[in-house]
Amino acid sequence: EMLNIIGKRPGAGVLEGIEGAHLHDYAKAERRGRKIGHITVTDPDAGRCREKAEVIRGRLRNELPVD
Repeated sequence: EMLNIIGKRPGAGVLEGIEGAHLHDYAKAERRGRKIGHITVTDPDAGRCREKAEVIRGRLRNELPVD
């Protein structure tokens, strides 16, 4: 699974406790609507991988509310 990071970087806690999740930061300046990185989530079990990605999506929504 891959989740795009748009506009603003998430805090370190977004990936806390989720094995197989990695933030790829493109080192671009934060700007509304700009893709500045992505998160990859891996797991040998596809269902667990999707579950982990959903947890991260929820954390991102809570931390970085959409205007």
